[in-house]
Amino acid sequence: MAALVAIFGKIGLKDIDANSATAFRSVIMALFLLIVVAVQGKFSQLGEILSHRKALTFIVLSGKAGALSWLFYFLALKYGKVSQVGPIDKLSVVIAALK
Repeated sequence: MAALVAIFGKIGLKDIDANSATAFRSVIMALFLLIVVAVQGKFSQLGEILSHRKALTFIVLSGKAGALSWLFYFLALKYGKVSQVGPIDKLSVVIAALK
């Protein structure tokens, strides 16, 4: 699926703004994930996140980092080659492993 994100993203970004596309994609992802949580019967557990300040803080920070990551990723896809952008993006696995 990750490879399809890059391929579909590159095709979809041809004539549109990368940041606007990322925002739209994020809305689609959020709706899809809310449906998954609801189908799993775990929708009520979303409120639990709000009661755990430390968890909430790090989830918010993770969300901001993810948003910036996707903004840069889609911008790179718009102007670069998928075959170059993809491997650079996957360096995040190496950086995370160094933690």
